[in-house]
Amino acid sequence: NRLAAHLLPSTLPPDAQYCRNDPDTAHASLHIRPGHHSSPVDFILGSWLHCKLPTGTGSLNITSLSA
Repeated sequence: NRLAAHLLPSTLPPDAQYCRNDPDTAHASLHIRPGHHSSPVDFILGSWLHCKLPTGTGSLNITSLSA
């Protein structure tokens, strides 16, 4: 991981990092890590969402990564 040395640890609480609904049809994750003061990277923001479609025939998957 080439960026690890430039980033501070995540400070999000566990329930903000990962959540799901009661029927277990939707899951989401959020990851935010700020950069060190002298880092060329300000922050990393990553997220993903998985949701089963109401029809039961498929799912929606969205992934995002920003630096």
